[in-house]
Amino acid sequence: MTDAVKLKVSNNKDTTKLPILLIVFAISATCFVCLPLFLSRSSIQELFQLFVLMTLAFHWNILAGYAGLMSVGQQAFVGLGAYIVFVLAIHTDVNVIAAIVIAAVGVAAAAVAFSQFVFRLTGPYFAIGTWVVAEVCRLTIIQFQLFGSGTGLSLPRRYMSDFPGVSYVKELLSLKTSAAIDIVIYWVAVLLFLFTVLAIVKITYSRIGLALRAIKDNEQAAESIGINIVSLKRWIYVGASTGFGLIGAIFFLSVGRVSPDVAFSLLDWTGIIIFIVVIGGIGTLDGPVWGTITYWLLSNVMSGYGSWYLIVLGVLGIGIMLFKPTGIAGIFRDNLNIDVDAMLKKQLNKRHLSKSHNRANQ
Repeated sequence: MTDAVKLKVSNNKDTTKLPILLIVFAISATCFVCLPLFLSRSSIQELFQLFVLMTLAFHWNILAGYAGLMSVGQQAFVGLGAYIVFVLAIHTDVNVIAAIVIAAVGVAAAAVAFSQFVFRLTGPYFAIGTWVVAEVCRLTIIQFQLFGSGTGLSLPRRYMSDFPGVSYVKELLSLKTSAAIDIVIYWVAVLLFLFTVLAIVKITYSRIGLALRAIKDNEQAAESIGINIVSLKRWIYVGASTGFGLIGAIFFLSVGRVSPDVAFSLLDWTGIIIFIVVIGGIGTLDGPVWGTITYWLLSNVMSGYGSWYLIVLGVLGIGIMLFKPTGIAGIFRDNLNIDVDAMLKKQLNKRHLSKSHNRANQ
């Protein structure tokens, strides 16, 4: 066998691993979608919250772990996304899907506007600036009766009944309307999570990802080779903020009510997400998954212990930061030789090499 043939056989063996990863991803996605057929309504609601947290964690991870933007004001976009949807639901005839799309566009526009201010700041001042923006948004919402002032807004009773797929699920599974809504909104959360994962994998292993890694290693060196640092970070900020806004819209649609203190909560939408990403492994692809599962398990097991629950979370977070800054993903990598980032990078690189080799042979 010649060297060329050996190389071709080797490449074919290597590239078969990537389709296997895709098959595993497709099977997992199918299982997630089918779970409501076998679980109780309360379990579906718990899983909905799990996917909401995991999606938010992925967005904050690419913001802070890859772009180096330590924002503590992402609750601004959760609240804005929720309020835009509720105002449209109450005061217009826009259907729920159109309202979600408009909310995403509105949040993206707000993120672009806010970035003109916060991107003038660096380091801890950037973090403080994002928090100030979030507080300004919350206080502004409280001032207007259109947004329900300080008491908030409630969805019209039948608004979510018109959500696409609700009537079909209701008839197919012989469920009440409220239970059918829970299933459909769960599916929306799963789809948004899967789209987020695919988008972040695509970004991470593209030229944008290479540019982000270069910026993270050395901003001056990255700028010297022609990378527009401010522009790239701004678009990452806008994209992640739009994701937060979409989650805010979907989450509060499932609740049916929104109020300023809940929608713009620093603890619920930023503090917990930062904790999840830190313990999972900031700047890693699988860190948000491990962090979310850990937090979700702890919150369910210890939620009845009052303040002890928060103390355990705090001690765990401090311990991870002091003794294992790479988080749970780092523990798996160092002790069990499980490194999702390295596996994906290796297989994608081999796939690209194989394509280049095939083009060269042609």
